Amino acid sequence: MRVAVISDVHCAGRQDPIQQAFVAWVDGLQADALWMLGDIFHWGWAFDGDIQEAFEPVLGAFRRAQDRGVRLLFVGGNHDFAVGTALADLGIEVRGGHTRAVDERTVFLAHGDEADRSLGYRLTKRTLQGALFGALMGQMGESWGSRVLTHLAGEQKSDLFRDNDRRARDWLKTKLVDGTTLAICGHFHLPSHEHHEAGEVVTLGAGGGRCAVWLVDGAVVISP
Repeated sequence: MRVAVISDVHCAGRQDPIQQAFVAWVDGLQADALWMLGDIFHWGWAFDGDIQEAFEPVLGAFRRAQDRGVRLLFVGGNHDFAVGTALADLGIEVRGGHTRAVDERTVFLAHGDEADRSLGYRLTKRTLQGALFGALMGQMGESWGSRVLTHLAGEQKSDLFRDNDRRARDWLKTKLVDGTTLAICGHFHLPSHEHHEAGEVVTLGAGGGRCAVWLVDGAVVISP
């Protein structure tokens, strides 16, 4: 198997150069599978079952990849948790954090915001993913709802967070149990690859395909 793993692209609409570069990368992708670990869309939401029109070029690239035989997996992030059903309708596998087997290796995958246990973040996440906020978005519709989501998403960051932030790496180490020998997440925009006695932990950078990590026959390859 040859699997590309990405997160935190933060696509922000048709005029966004990051989104345009990501579409081109997906169109050129040669892989058996593409695992997307959240925040692919900077302010993604499904209104009436459809992701915003601004992201149609990305969805088109996903369809073309599927036509080439690339299997797609999506794990929702804190910026695009609400698009899962719409992606599933496209035939994309949609999961939360989970373990899966690839080339006789058990791998744990998650977006990674679970590692942020600060009270402020947990309260914000609970509010935005709650039924009341979802109902409000439904009432607003795509035009006004997307404006609110764009404001809440804030600046489109593709640079690194604090390079000494160990929350994700320490959290991933706890997932190296019961035969799991590789744990991967994003969210913190901090690329790293560490070896431990129980296995490997990988955190993903931001910005799309240029930050992809690959699994080739079960081995982690940073630059294939």
